[in-house]
Amino acid sequence: MYDDIQNEEARKIDLVKSAFDNNMAMIKDSDMETQDKFAALGYVTDKIAELVEKIVVDK
Repeated sequence: MYDDIQNEEARKIDLVKSAFDNNMAMIKDSDMETQDKFAALGYVTDKIAELVEKIVVDK
């Protein structure tokens, strides 16, 4: 049972990490202005924080 919970948590963390990594790559490779990249990064970071909070709260 404990291993199942740990595996589920690790899977959720991997999904969030994957989403963050993919979004970071898209922002980095885009041809947006620097200030727009910072805004996009801030938005993505906020959304990732929401997901992480949900994972922690749902434990």
